[in-house]
Amino acid sequence: MKRIIIAFFVFTSIGTYSYASVFAVSAADTPLVYIKREPKIKIAKPPVLILMHGLGSNEKDLFGLAAQVPDSFLVISLRAPYSYTQDGYAWYSVKFKGNQNIGNIPEMQKSKEKIITFISDLETKKVIDPKKIYLGGFSQGAIMSYEIALCKPEKVKGIIVLGGRLPDGLESRIAKKEQIKNLKIFIAHGTEDKRIDFKKAEEANEYLKKLGLTPKFNKYPIGHSISDQMWMDAMNWLRK
Repeated sequence: MKRIIIAFFVFTSIGTYSYASVFAVSAADTPLVYIKREPKIKIAKPPVLILMHGLGSNEKDLFGLAAQVPDSFLVISLRAPYSYTQDGYAWYSVKFKGNQNIGNIPEMQKSKEKIITFISDLETKKVIDPKKIYLGGFSQGAIMSYEIALCKPEKVKGIIVLGGRLPDGLESRIAKKEQIKNLKIFIAHGTEDKRIDFKKAEEANEYLKKLGLTPKFNKYPIGHSISDQMWMDAMNWLRK
């Protein structure tokens, strides 16, 4: 199938940061629609940060933060495969019951396979450093980051989890401790989060420690969102 590329010129402002960026939407030859920022420093096989948005959003959302990603990184922002609202997408559908939400596990698994295929395609094309693949997700995208890293740890070096929680039913799918022992994990969560309770982040942190991992866990006096400080801390962690 013929490759589809549409060029955009977008002006974005995040907190005190403003920038202009040219990027492309690609679809037909990949399992997922995405937009990207090439490394600002020319590197044959750069490290890559793959961003995944939250429920009802799209690939343009987290891409607004790409300007603060280290210059050596290729930045790719994915669009989830399931339609949710007009111009909004989901990694999987959700049923809400009171204060709880229950995710559609089969849909989650299909999304996981698409993301893994996407990563494998990058590796096959030899356009990235396969030992420096990072995932970064917010909310449902953060849940997907956990799912991929803990179930398919050979595909990523580390993950940035923003306003997320552990996936439903993870225990039945998680890889062996020996396979996940080298995973690098940054967790950031708002203490005032009403969408995904802060306790879920604390529970995830404790669970990961029991697995022998040493996640970096930061909390912020915000709700279900990403603050400038949260993203700055995540990027400082990524640089290290």
